[in-house]
Amino acid sequence: PNQTFWKITLPLIRPILVYTLVTSLIGGLQMFDVPQILTNGKGDPVRSSMTVVMYLNNFIGTSKNYGRAGAVSAIMFVICAVLCVIIMRTTRGDDERKVKPAKAVKGGQATMKVQPKAKDNQTGAHAALTARRVLAYAVLILLCALCLFFFYVLIINASRPHADIQKGFSFLPGSWTSITTNFTNVLNDANVPILS
Repeated sequence: PNQTFWKITLPLIRPILVYTLVTSLIGGLQMFDVPQILTNGKGDPVRSSMTVVMYLNNFIGTSKNYGRAGAVSAIMFVICAVLCVIIMRTTRGDDERKVKPAKAVKGGQATMKVQPKAKDNQTGAHAALTARRVLAYAVLILLCALCLFFFYVLIINASRPHADIQKGFSFLPGSWTSITTNFTNVLNDANVPILS
């Protein structure tokens, strides 16, 4: 029974466990509502229940410093990405690390099966299948662009100073000095929950 669990059951449920770990990690890092309600947005006692999203909310809600809030969000994204990569690497199974193609051996020599060529009357079905694939890829690319637009806005806001953001939205990023100023202000702040 013990070997059955480790050699059969656990490898079969590994993808579900990885998904659960990653979504739980992201959900935990985005915890906002419970500590916000319990501590009235202050993270008391002594900021011990302050989460990164509550810290981010202080910049958006009270000081309207969107550049610094964008920098906090970008740092949170990098932390989530690194932790997710660590989870994916550590939960990878042995079968995923070393994948070797199987060869059919007959009489000591490798043989290959040759597939028969498609008939000419199947070209219409092949063209329809290709058209459906192109349409599906176009829809997926459009959805990805829509999802990534908000991340682009986040990066643009992290790269601009607070005064420029207050003037209005721009699709162009700010200067490198604004980027470094926003990120150094966040990293030098002693009240960042994840760094303290």
